[in-house]
Amino acid sequence: MPDDLKLLRGAIRARHEIQALRHIRLYDGRAQASDASIAIDVPFECGGLDVTVPASEFASALEICDAPEFKMMASGRLQVKQGGFKASLPLFDNLAYPKSAPDGDKYEPGDGLLEAFATARPFTGDLKAWTKGVSIREGYVYATNGMSLVRVKVDVDEAIRITVPESAVSELVRIGLPITALRVSETSCTFKLGAKVWLRAQLISEEAPDMSKMIEPCDTPVPEGLREAVDKLAPFFEGPTSQVKLDENGVHAVGATEAVIAIPNLPDSIFQSEGLREVLALAKYINLNGYPQKCDYNDGERVSGAIVGVRV
Repeated sequence: MPDDLKLLRGAIRARHEIQALRHIRLYDGRAQASDASIAIDVPFECGGLDVTVPASEFASALEICDAPEFKMMASGRLQVKQGGFKASLPLFDNLAYPKSAPDGDKYEPGDGLLEAFATARPFTGDLKAWTKGVSIREGYVYATNGMSLVRVKVDVDEAIRITVPESAVSELVRIGLPITALRVSETSCTFKLGAKVWLRAQLISEEAPDMSKMIEPCDTPVPEGLREAVDKLAPFFEGPTSQVKLDENGVHAVGATEAVIAIPNLPDSIFQSEGLREVLALAKYINLNGYPQKCDYNDGERVSGAIVGVRV
């Protein structure tokens, strides 16, 4: 399959019961897939075709062909062939499945937006609608799951206030191309990726609050050995809601199996294990004495946030 078409996979629901969510539109030397929440559009040489094809069957045919030939048949089907292979695909009505297109005000973000999305994505949650995505607000990227919060400084227009669904953020990270332009409308945002690819996403309508008020400065270094200890105890954590306890004796995995790594004089505190791991992967400084209230952290540069402990 051509590399550009592989970028469409995140917008294809091959087995979805709704036909509109399992098609690819070929047009003007491009291909577009949409699943109603996101649309991905890539360059694809298709010989001047303007047709809508079933996504799964088209993708399967191109898995076999590295240099496919296309031909419209008298029966109204699309033939895909190479060598001894041929496939005859049904076509859908173009008018029934209109293309998406970039719209809205145009912005040119600086470097680092994709990296910020990758940093923020693990912190998304499902507590409220706006926590199911990553927010851009006043020059920062934010995400929270209710227990931990991350903020990353980015070079974007401070007027932008949007929340991008986690599914779209995941696709941006998976595709991995630099974000070179951004368009924002009332209901959607479109990311230009590299020179020729774009991804359009429906925005989360519920506005995120001002999360900057939840973060305070911190200059207390992460205790020596804490990050490594929590990582080493990971096999003893029992699922995403498992807990890790810190005290004067060290770091404890809380669960059916008791495991501890000795580190002296840690502040008494309990956290969700995965949340603490995610924070420690970023933090250079952390105020563990904030427990059981929020514990602020930062990396001394662009990343900051807070994590809330588990009350007992």
